[in-house]
Amino acid sequence: MKIEKGIPIPPIRNQEIIKALNEMEVGDSIFTSILKDKNRIRTQLNTIQNNTKKRFCSRAVEGGWRFWRVK
Repeated sequence: MKIEKGIPIPPIRNQEIIKALNEMEVGDSIFTSILKDKNRIRTQLNTIQNNTKKRFCSRAVEGGWRFWRVK
């Protein structure tokens, strides 16, 4: 096994989702066609909604899922 130095650690995928959700304004939406991402987004939405006054809704749409910030 080869030891390597200086290889950066890639960001955790959930951090990208959390950042996007926190930057959303009322009326903004995000789309995913990846089931794993849909589940990650739903988990983060529940956490945000339980800890803030922000509210979101989601719908299955052609080709995937869309999430809107509604409040």
